[in-house]
Amino acid sequence: MIVSGDVDLSNVVINAGSTLTIYVDGNLGHNQGSNTINNANSESESLLIYGTQSEADVTGGAVRQEISISGGAGMTAAIYAPNANVTISGAANFNGAAVANQITLNGGVMFHYDEGLADFYGGDPTFKIDSWTEIYNKEDRIDFSDMRALSYFTPPDFSAPDDYPSFSFGL
Repeated sequence: MIVSGDVDLSNVVINAGSTLTIYVDGNLGHNQGSNTINNANSESESLLIYGTQSEADVTGGAVRQEISISGGAGMTAAIYAPNANVTISGAANFNGAAVANQITLNGGVMFHYDEGLADFYGGDPTFKIDSWTEIYNKEDRIDFSDMRALSYFTPPDFSAPDDYPSFSFGL
């Protein structure tokens, strides 16, 4: 699906065995309260979203593209929108991956990286997620309320328990 302009993903149904790829140059919204995109597939590659705004558009003064998932909505997808801002908020549940200019997670968001996407583009890409850390406890989070406190910040030690994977990028 190629969309010129804005799109709302309310009431989208992706049947088992089907896929949907969306190329959008406007804003994309998914704000359905307790409803979700009805994706009968558990694989993130069954819903691919490409934000097509170019860096030249942004440099030329265009308002940056916005992709938002909010309001308790759920989504299983892969988002590639390197010039867009992606916001996931309001107890939304996201399973997949996102590449964006800026990613904002607010309000109880559950973000799960879909390991099945590790080799999605095949071969050995130049830049891919090598591993990650899921934060399970409030105490493991970084407190950004006082930016001066970051100078004293020591990252949590996730190396001891085997069930805590680390987060790094590999080249």
